[in-house]
Amino acid sequence: MSGTSIDGIDVARVHSDGETLGRTGVADTFAYRAETADGIRAAIAAGPRAASERERFAPLERLIAEDHAAAFDRLITSAPRRKGRPAIIGFHGQSVFHAPRTSGEGCAPIAPTSPGPGVSVQFGDAMHLATLTGIDVVHDFRAADVARGGEGAPLAPLYQSVVLDALDLPAPSLLLNIGGVSNLGGRLGAGSGDASDDTLVGFDCGPGNALMDDLVRARTGAPFDAGGAFALAGRADLRIVEEVLDDPFFARPPPRSLDRQAFARLPALARLDALSLPDALATLAAVTVGAIVASIERLPVAPRALVVAGGGQHNRALLDGLRAGLDADVSRADDVGLPGDFLEAELVAFLAVRHLRGLPLTFPSTTGVDAPCPGGRLARAPVAASTRGA
Repeated sequence: MSGTSIDGIDVARVHSDGETLGRTGVADTFAYRAETADGIRAAIAAGPRAASERERFAPLERLIAEDHAAAFDRLITSAPRRKGRPAIIGFHGQSVFHAPRTSGEGCAPIAPTSPGPGVSVQFGDAMHLATLTGIDVVHDFRAADVARGGEGAPLAPLYQSVVLDALDLPAPSLLLNIGGVSNLGGRLGAGSGDASDDTLVGFDCGPGNALMDDLVRARTGAPFDAGGAFALAGRADLRIVEEVLDDPFFARPPPRSLDRQAFARLPALARLDALSLPDALATLAAVTVGAIVASIERLPVAPRALVVAGGGQHNRALLDGLRAGLDADVSRADDVGLPGDFLEAELVAFLAVRHLRGLPLTFPSTTGVDAPCPGGRLARAPVAASTRGA
């Protein structure tokens, strides 16, 4: 999995039957080559052209696959005690543009087809990855949901509920992933235990780390605000925060999802240029926290526990803001025994096995799709069938 923060390729080796998940302790993050990362940022900047002119990005899709293959090989060779090669690879690909059908309300980009399905574009040549690794690859997890009127996101809520069920936390509890975009997922009740029951919730809250990362990179060349140090040293401009949170997106009930760049061109954010770096980052951190707090306050049942994963779990400004703004026990994933930096890599493996079993990946209560929806496609490695499934 490589998220919209473009901070590397997360790889995790797990055992799963598509309903449960067992960890092996083998996981790591590997950087993209500079050429690949630069190409991804250019594709993201291209916005809808990344969808309408996809053929011209074919070289980039091969680069992404090659970097994922290299990350896979490095992980496998770094853990020789684990004999045998994995039976399947789940490959999310790199999201470069996301415009669901319902995104005309608020800041998110308007899909090029309306009415009708929206667009969610993940780059990465799955067949090339299968060829390089010699292992079958499940990919393209969002397209079936989008074609049936869903948002195509989030993909994680069922997996998040499985992860949370294994923890000794007060119910209800939710998992908050703060990547490029922030999203919530889990169950808001005991539920039936069935993947289709309507206690399952999940949706994008608003910006995550992307705006902050881009600002730090533009002003300093560093990839992110390590530990939230700059933001902690600054003072938020509350007028900018209020203007951003006034965007109609935040008044939309779920299901809802966002493109990484959805807020990047809001007029209010242009005023960040006049602020010092600490003040600008404190402002953006307050936007991220404010969007999450407002999202949680609108839930029909308030969570008693919130587990924070993704890159955002390392940003003290975000954690301090969430703890101050919520009447819930806010914990970092790492502190409750979860591999917080690798949960989304585990998710993609989990979804790959669900694809193989024909189980649904997305649900009406999380994406707005018309019914529980299987998804994904299989790219078969060009090797003899007898060698598969090691």
